Amino acid sequence: MDLAIAFYRNQRAGTKLLTLASTSLSDYDAGWAVVDRHQLDVQVGGASLQVIEKRLQSSGTSAQNLLAWQWYWIDGLETNSVWRAKLAQVQGKASGAGDSAAGIVLLTPYADNLLSTRETLIGFMSQMRPAIDQRLRHATDQ
Repeated sequence: MDLAIAFYRNQRAGTKLLTLASTSLSDYDAGWAVVDRHQLDVQVGGASLQVIEKRLQSSGTSAQNLLAWQWYWIDGLETNSVWRAKLAQVQGKASGAGDSAAGIVLLTPYADNLLSTRETLIGFMSQMRPAIDQRLRHATDQ
């Protein structure tokens, strides 16, 4: 399982969270193709988390599969909506709160059982979500 967090502060052209490149369908690696993409609402630790779920398949003779969950964090707001994230950024900047934001991607291999793989991701997020939020808030305060 892999967790990637890209944190942005004092955003400007070329170094900002919400760009066409950061929201594209196949933005992980050229060796992977998105075979399915949809929005998913999952219950994590008693709270709802809306993610973009992507099933990725590697190219080549021994194809491998990855399940990815992606969402945005803007000053404590978690969303899978680019438009809601952008609006939160604009509101934060206008109110003087700043423009700190993060893109979060959780990846894990899977075979055929997506339900079991989702349960694994939910278990991981149930344990790690408070620590992730704490670190992002700490980075925002720096």
